[in-house]
Amino acid sequence: GGMLDFLESIGFLEWSAWDRESKEESWNDLAKPPGPIEFGDYGGREESYDDYAGGNRAWNYTSTYARSPRVQWIDAVAGPLVRGHPQDLYGGFQHITGYDLADFLQRWLEDNSFEGLSICEAILVDERFEHL
Repeated sequence: GGMLDFLESIGFLEWSAWDRESKEESWNDLAKPPGPIEFGDYGGREESYDDYAGGNRAWNYTSTYARSPRVQWIDAVAGPLVRGHPQDLYGGFQHITGYDLADFLQRWLEDNSFEGLSICEAILVDERFEHL
């Protein structure tokens, strides 16, 4: 749960389930391999999305997330952010990319005076993350 806990604490993810106990169970689910692929009628192959999502749909991108001007170019490549529903297969947004996360992390490092450090280094020197 360290990575998810960190991303929640800096405001990139949020837990959307009604109970907090299932949050710890979700961390355990991430350690399990995904379930088998179910074959169906869609082109001869259809994945079981419950297995694909690992039953972990309660983790969502923070509903207030917005792309910074630095990465607006992603709109033309992957599409603009489209807000979905909490606990959907897309974590509450469609078209979020790794570039969104990288930009968010870079801005967080800058806003917290950790320029020149990696995320791992910032976690090691910031007392807020001792539990990780």
